[in-house]
Amino acid sequence: MSELTAELTVLMGIPASGKSTIVSDMLLGVDYEVVSPDQIRQELTGNRGDQSRNDRVFQLAHGQVLNALGDGLDVLFDATNVTASARNALLEIAGRVSAKTTLIILRTPFEVCLERNAYRTKYIVPESVMFLMHERFVRSLSEIGYEDWNTIINVKE
Repeated sequence: MSELTAELTVLMGIPASGKSTIVSDMLLGVDYEVVSPDQIRQELTGNRGDQSRNDRVFQLAHGQVLNALGDGLDVLFDATNVTASARNALLEIAGRVSAKTTLIILRTPFEVCLERNAYRTKYIVPESVMFLMHERFVRSLSEIGYEDWNTIINVKE
């Protein structure tokens, strides 16, 4: 078996759960390549919330992950990742280059996320989308045990 040389860290949490805060905290003094589908959406469409080109967005994001891991860089994937298919695509990429994998689950109470979202000055997520993402998040919690993560970290607020 190949030695694990790079690490893929994947965040999982609904909008306003604190993913950006975790990213900021994690990057202090650590050298991560951050891959953010929101940033790619911003570059492609001028709007980080525009979901119309998601196939292309994730094709580019996954390519960035593969290239960085292949170069031996640690990667932080900053997205909601509330579906098994989203997480499994990343696990498959990490497996191609024998990268170590860590899943960080942000278990911020839904009411807190709704409140934070309501007070945002930009990037406000429609409430109907918040409920959908929360439903997917809760469903995913029962699926994670079947996924092949090296490490799973639960962050409770």
